[in-house]
Amino acid sequence: MVGNDPVVASKEFKAVLAGDFASLPSGGLGSNANRPDSEKRIPVVLSCGAAIQDDEFEQLKAAVGEGNFKWSRLTIADLKAAGFQGTPDPTILAKAWKEKLSNLLKV
Repeated sequence: MVGNDPVVASKEFKAVLAGDFASLPSGGLGSNANRPDSEKRIPVVLSCGAAIQDDEFEQLKAAVGEGNFKWSRLTIADLKAAGFQGTPDPTILAKAWKEKLSNLLKV
């Protein structure tokens, strides 16, 4: 949805989670904004990638606040556990995110 700017991210997340589509997020609205209200999906996880530093992640969490969603951040350790060896590999990224999110969403 957003780039690596926690200030922009916090504003955009807050607006989208509140259903405020007055100004478009930098990543666009996506398909959920065009659904009828009865079919809109509620976010269950707000995720950040490993490029976000610990302090930036904590700033974002503090700025957006708690809600009916979970916070998740992919870490370098998550990437290494998935087989990352220093070069970009979509298969490794997908594996790491799948593992992270499946563990987070277990009931």
